[in-house]
Amino acid sequence: MLLSLRHKTNDHLWFSFFHEIAHILKHKKQLFLEGNNFVKDEVLEAEADNFATDILIPKHHNLSHLDSHNKCTAYSGESEH
Repeated sequence: MLLSLRHKTNDHLWFSFFHEIAHILKHKKQLFLEGNNFVKDEVLEAEADNFATDILIPKHHNLSHLDSHNKCTAYSGESEH
């Protein structure tokens, strides 16, 4: 597995790490490469994305207090428009 520090943030690094781990654990015997000639399997990519998301933010956490702009409104005193 090779990871890039392309976006240079911890959140991108860990999401990419767990995304690639999902490919190793769930999609054995398949080669995953990025590049111009590589065709992505959207189902496998979505499965790896979901795996990474579930590891980093488990489903039992209630994130309903976040709005669509990733801003916490529940504790900010702002009213919803």
